[in-house]
Amino acid sequence: MTQTELARRTGLEQSHISRTFNHRVTLTVPSMLALCDGLGVSPMAVMSEALQDC
Repeated sequence: MTQTELARRTGLEQSHISRTFNHRVTLTVPSMLALCDGLGVSPMAVMSEALQDC
């Protein structure tokens, strides 16, 4: 999926998605929820995976 398609699915700006993926902005909870929804993944699954990496 392209960032443009993800932007369309989430309502986020493509430039914001790019900056997020390049670690130029801090991911906020609302943005994370929008990205999870756009990607079709559970926010709990993302957080669980992140906590395992700590």
